[in-house]
Amino acid sequence: MIKTIAKPAERKVTGCGECRSTCQSACKTSCTVGNQSCERITREEKIERK
Repeated sequence: MIKTIAKPAERKVTGCGECRSTCQSACKTSCTVGNQSCERITREEKIERK
């Protein structure tokens, strides 16, 4: 459990970190401001969650 939570958590902070500055709220759904990094992490998290 810790391994799975630790891996995505670290990645989210790195990718969502940059997007958070522009749209921290939209980052959770899909940031389309120009930061593909945030979108990529959000997409990966959705697949892993399912």
